[in-house]
Amino acid sequence: MSKLTSICVLIAFLITGCSDRDNRSFSPVAVESPMQDANTKPASADALATVIEKLNGKARKLGHDHSIDILWYGSFADSIEMNVRSYGDIEHKLTDEELEAFKQRLFELNGAPFSIKLSVSECCGDNLAPIGIVTEIDKERNRILVVSETKKNGNTNDPAAVWIGLTDDANVYIDGKPAPREFGDALIGKEARAWTTGLVEESYPEQVTGIKVMLD
Repeated sequence: MSKLTSICVLIAFLITGCSDRDNRSFSPVAVESPMQDANTKPASADALATVIEKLNGKARKLGHDHSIDILWYGSFADSIEMNVRSYGDIEHKLTDEELEAFKQRLFELNGAPFSIKLSVSECCGDNLAPIGIVTEIDKERNRILVVSETKKNGNTNDPAAVWIGLTDDANVYIDGKPAPREFGDALIGKEARAWTTGLVEESYPEQVTGIKVMLD
């Protein structure tokens, strides 16, 4: 499988868009060093393509069974690369033992071990500054439109803006207190801070998925 094909597989799996590593104000997720099994040998492109086919449609549920959410995966060079986060307890730091158990289940799903580099994205350590003001509520898709009062959209005169949706295990806080995950009109005018999956759909406004959203 070519690198271009690998990326296409990864994008098809993500659906929500590509990762924007430079837009840290909208995607403040720290990535740890990759974890790789030293006992597995590098695999051929054809072998990795077969692994991807077996993982598609099944790996995500398998991760949730282990309180792990898969953010993305794909085949690169001679191994599978996969980025995950804690699912449910979003601020839990996944242990090596938890990651190893999950990896073994992936091997079982595949029917044999394979070369994998496993990295972890953690939420939500940074004391993030507000990214803007809530100006609109999309009740159908349960998301808020946040518009910056200070930043522009690239070289245009339009303000930087982003639609923020929610993961199904997201934490929402309003005025410092835990709140339901349903966004309502009363939020318009509030300042927003958001820790996201790190994946950004590049449109205008941009579109991200929040893991932890604070509105004050």
